[in-house]
Amino acid sequence: DHYYSAERSGNRKNLQSYLFEGTIGNIATIRLPATKELYRWYNPSTKRYYFTTDAAGEGMGRKGYRFEGIVGFVLP
Repeated sequence: DHYYSAERSGNRKNLQSYLFEGTIGNIATIRLPATKELYRWYNPSTKRYYFTTDAAGEGMGRKGYRFEGIVGFVLP
């Protein structure tokens, strides 16, 4: 199980059982040429996040996830 976060602190999640593996990439905070939006979805029941470049959320809304907005911009 991996946990990804845009914040080193883990966004208030208890990270005691996780091993920090480092950065996997960069997320721009403004739109740059050739970038796409990175959307974040959250499931309050499981307390899990889902990140995708698909504006429709790849059907995660039907699985209990709620749209939280654009986290940033990434290269596709």
